[in-house]
Amino acid sequence: MAKKAYVYNGNAWEDLASSVSDLSSYATTVDLDDYQLKSVAGLTFITSGTFTAANTASFATDTFSTTYENYRVIVNVTVASATQEMWIRLRAGTDSSANTYAFAFSLSSGVGNGLAQTKIRTGLHASTTDPCAFTFDVLSPRLSVDTTIVGTGHGLNSAGDTFNGGAFTGSFYITTPFDSMTILSSTGNFTGNYKVYGYGNS
Repeated sequence: MAKKAYVYNGNAWEDLASSVSDLSSYATTVDLDDYQLKSVAGLTFITSGTFTAANTASFATDTFSTTYENYRVIVNVTVASATQEMWIRLRAGTDSSANTYAFAFSLSSGVGNGLAQTKIRTGLHASTTDPCAFTFDVLSPRLSVDTTIVGTGHGLNSAGDTFNGGAFTGSFYITTPFDSMTILSSTGNFTGNYKVYGYGNS
């Protein structure tokens, strides 16, 4: 049973309903729900998925929408069929393999960079015995501006015999809107999972 709300009128407590006859200027449940949404800072979960013995792992169409401008992606590769580097491509219905990607990485095993590439290289490798995990931000994929990726991670070096970690970045430097992306490997196949979150715009 609902309980009555009371207010103090200066002399005594009285029933709010009888004390305030017009409640139209007070917050409604819609206002409160809106406030609750605005008060949740940071990230909103969008989608997740798994991949098993796959050479590519494409996220769902419309993973990137007009609701959010920027995104956080987490990728865990738990095992691979061979020592393989993890790559990233953007999608607009299908993967874009145009040679308009740029990348750079600075890792404990060395540095690398490239221009006019067909993918973004992370420099991070997974193997049959060692996992690879990386997280990165995807900036403005749905806008008609360059799409930028900035991330960090750990894995192995290209020889598969040294622990490797550090930062990587990349961009698609033609103003193409994208709605999704693909994680792929340099060789063989891989197993793992991913999660995608949207950054609040305010």
